Amino acid sequence: MTVTKAMKIALVCPVYPPEIVPSAVMQAQLAESLCAKGHHVTVYTTFPSLPQGRVFDGYRRSLWSVLQQGQLRLIRCFSFTIGEKRTRLWRALSHLSFALTSALRLLLEDKPDLIVANMAPVISSPIIVMTAKLLKVPVANNIQDLFPEAVESARMISSGGLAAKIALWIDRITCRMADTTIVLSESFKDALMKTRKVPAEKIEIIRSWVDGSKIKSMSRDNSWRKETEIPLNKFVAMFAGTMGLASGVDVLVDVAAKLRNDGHDDILIVCIGEGLLKPKMVQSVSEQRLNNIVFLPFQPEERLSEVQSTADVFLLPMEKSHAVSSVPSKLITYLAVGRPILAAVDAGSSIAKRVHLANCGLVVPPGDAAEIAKGLIEMKADALKLEKHGSNGRKFFQQYMDMPIALAEFESLSSRMVAGKGCTKTLSDGDVLNTH
Repeated sequence: MTVTKAMKIALVCPVYPPEIVPSAVMQAQLAESLCAKGHHVTVYTTFPSLPQGRVFDGYRRSLWSVLQQGQLRLIRCFSFTIGEKRTRLWRALSHLSFALTSALRLLLEDKPDLIVANMAPVISSPIIVMTAKLLKVPVANNIQDLFPEAVESARMISSGGLAAKIALWIDRITCRMADTTIVLSESFKDALMKTRKVPAEKIEIIRSWVDGSKIKSMSRDNSWRKETEIPLNKFVAMFAGTMGLASGVDVLVDVAAKLRNDGHDDILIVCIGEGLLKPKMVQSVSEQRLNNIVFLPFQPEERLSEVQSTADVFLLPMEKSHAVSSVPSKLITYLAVGRPILAAVDAGSSIAKRVHLANCGLVVPPGDAAEIAKGLIEMKADALKLEKHGSNGRKFFQQYMDMPIALAEFESLSSRMVAGKGCTKTLSDGDVLNTH
């Protein structure tokens, strides 16, 4: 058996189970995978509060709370909660307070071999990167969204304004200070090289993932569909995810109105999830008396395959320009289920490129209800192409986004980063890594 170097890895992330948001699940899978290989992992996270915005029942905030689970050490750190209204101020305070308390705890703990910071850019990631430099520990800066580009496209700050310039300057320094910056896509890498002047050799592409063994394509005629009373004669176009400002999901109300007015009542839009846009969408649907669009809350994780297999087509809208700076995790589950995707996103975005590369669906302009409706009608008319696109999506997922592939890439990167800092520690006879 090959003896591999053991590592002490610190994962710093603001979300972690029992929160069920995708990034929380991925961080837990990463930590558990590294522990299963014999590494010693310490997770620094907050007290769980998402998506409701308040601390879960059974948890009480304190400065720190420590739990040892085998080789996994879980340290929950104080932070302000975002709150149910999710104002910008409370979002910033939540990220900043967690960055400060987790950084302080990092300074008090035994020095790790590697720090992985999965933090909010500009607000909290600079604090963890600087802490790593103070400790003289290699740090991987894991970026899920590009800031300030993401908030510029969401019109939260003026594009090219003073705030955007300051934010870009901070992020440029952070990315260049980090030993490695992890990004989700080739377009993110190109953006870092162009706007942050980060050398290509300091950027690693590791796509987000889901556990493909837990998501399987099932019959459209399944028990969840029966329980939800979705008729079999309906062509289901499904959106499943957070209905936030950047999602552009509110256009689906206009799509439903367009389909009804044009006599396509056989197409049913099913929106599953929660978010800021949902109440306004529900109100608009009620006012227009639309019966071809329905809203459901997030469904239990154990029923994910049934729920998403009910779809004939998945809908992936995004606010104009936002898809350039963000890749929603729902894209991965859509691909995993093996159903075609209708993406209403910018033509040059990572999402559009992946849909075209995988040959798994159709791309139309963002925010264009008429084009989305037209796309749904065209896709419904070609059953053979629907099946082919769905199959192509599943194959693309298995090749690039299934959990074992991404986790192996992460462990390999961690080993290279630690080795690059001269780590010579190896496992003892009683602490051999599982290489089977």
